[in-house]
Amino acid sequence: MKPIEPINEAREFAATELFFSTTDLKGRIQRANSVFQRIAAWSWEELEKKPHNIIRHPDMPRIVFQILWDYIQEGRPVVAFVKNLAHDGRYYWVVALVTPMPDGYLSSALSLPRRFWPP
Repeated sequence: MKPIEPINEAREFAATELFFSTTDLKGRIQRANSVFQRIAAWSWEELEKKPHNIIRHPDMPRIVFQILWDYIQEGRPVVAFVKNLAHDGRYYWVVALVTPMPDGYLSSALSLPRRFWPP
């Protein structure tokens, strides 16, 4: 797959919209709701069984995700502010909660209001 070229344009969504995905223990997407698909700009066929890092924005330090993985692999939930990359190159900020489940992980996210975005 050709890498997505980030553009400096936000995809915004309402604070009332909750999106989620579930992955297996290797981080491959098993389920994603319609809000996730719309904001990330990927179809279900493009997301299914792909690594969740398909939406990782290159501005996000890799160490953030290493810490996240360390926590969830220890069975501990983690909350983080995350800048994600949509399929169209735009970005979106979320407050993400990642929780271990018996057969994988649940990631749920809410919009991070613009006033809290880093410069």
